[in-house]
Amino acid sequence: LSHTIVVTLVIVFNSVVAEPAGARTWLVSPIGGGDAPTIQAGIDSATAGDVVELANGVFQRTGNRDLDFGGKSITVRSQNDSPEFCIIDCEGSYEDPHRGFIFHSGEDSNSVLQGITIKNGSTQEPCPGCWGGAILCENESSPTIRNCVFLDNVASSSGGAIKCMEGCSPKIVDCSFIDNIAAAGSTSGGGLSAGAGYRGLIARCTFMGNSAGNGGAAAFWDSSPEIVDCDFIDNHAGHHGGGVQSSYSSASFHGCSFRANTALFGGGLIVIGGESSSVVSSTFFANAAPYGAGIDAWDSVLQIHNTIIAFNNNGEGVFCEGDAEVTVHCSDLHGNEDGDWTGCVGDQAGVNGNLSVDPQFCDSDAGDLSLFATSPCLPENNDCGTLIGAAGLGCSDPTAIPAVDEEQFPGIRSFPNPFNPNTTVSFELDRARHLSIAVLDISGKQVLVLVDRVFAPGSQSVAWNGRDALGRVVPAGTYFIRLQAGEWVKTSKVSLVR
Repeated sequence: LSHTIVVTLVIVFNSVVAEPAGARTWLVSPIGGGDAPTIQAGIDSATAGDVVELANGVFQRTGNRDLDFGGKSITVRSQNDSPEFCIIDCEGSYEDPHRGFIFHSGEDSNSVLQGITIKNGSTQEPCPGCWGGAILCENESSPTIRNCVFLDNVASSSGGAIKCMEGCSPKIVDCSFIDNIAAAGSTSGGGLSAGAGYRGLIARCTFMGNSAGNGGAAAFWDSSPEIVDCDFIDNHAGHHGGGVQSSYSSASFHGCSFRANTALFGGGLIVIGGESSSVVSSTFFANAAPYGAGIDAWDSVLQIHNTIIAFNNNGEGVFCEGDAEVTVHCSDLHGNEDGDWTGCVGDQAGVNGNLSVDPQFCDSDAGDLSLFATSPCLPENNDCGTLIGAAGLGCSDPTAIPAVDEEQFPGIRSFPNPFNPNTTVSFELDRARHLSIAVLDISGKQVLVLVDRVFAPGSQSVAWNGRDALGRVVPAGTYFIRLQAGEWVKTSKVSLVR
């Protein structure tokens, strides 16, 4: 995958007093002229409650990488909370390693990193220097990491983007992990690796194009992660868990989608050991592995509820090894290459509300795993009376064609795509134009008007936060962002994943 991002950062710091009268914001610019010359200088100046705010642009070199909060309860964030426009480019390599941040002074949830892209981080042996290409958390540090993008980071060992050492439980929400690598063949967690005692929440995150020896997107060991509304897309592991490897852990997955991940064991997910793990209201589609194309359970106890495991390749929907105990309720296993209700789940077909029918995805080729109105996985169409899968109703007519011009034109792009929760459409204009920019659903119905105004010539962009005109979160699915000036109409297709 190839991605181009422009990013802007803004940093705020706390005033140095015993009891601050009020928080201070420290503005840092990549071209100078702010309240501090570098991000680290801003952090060093800040005190509890302050904000280090980063202006738009690309931050590089000494003082803008290998950053250390020093245990402070401060926020480092981009000025517009837009990671696309606020970038820390670590410019790291194995020979010259640099990462974005190290948290090693007992930081807690009041230490916040928000709205920033961290790219091109790199580590080298020996460990612990080898871990965490973009961020390393150690010494029981558990910051909050929110709305950040991790792009093209490489760890020579585990945690291509983020490594959480023993006892560290950062809260990670609304983040994207794209094309990160845990380089060595036996390493784990191309995007994220978490060790013993991890108890963190990972919510509304997208993992796409990451790779590792084990756990292409993420890997957990002796931990209890809560993973909610996350999407694992096109990740790869050489051995175990194309999407996720969970080892000797009690992992909880709720509302997650696993699509087109690959491995030898567990194309979407492998659960090894552990007293009890659960997969609830999730979808596994087009993953591939000879052993457990969707899920591989190995000497583990696993509960699967309200989940779709359909059209996975090269193996069974669910594969059991050793003394695995897998219990399935109100779930649809269908169209998996080497079988659906087989092995340890073979006697659960047709009982406990379980199905084996086409789930009727709206547009699976485009990554839209929401459901047609006739889907047996919708509450009104199954005996359980519950939604099965990660996405709900997305389209009403299987023959519907969007009533928009789908032609792309040079310069238009949406990033990230698929997205959750925000995407930005960038485009070029040859001259000034009055544009109405609207979001349409797959049937061509207008969801909302983003803007209706005059744009100047040159590079422009408009963001959408995945909500409709009333501010409500819209369902996962395919949408079209339509740019219109009179009879001139162009659209960009985007996929919202949840």
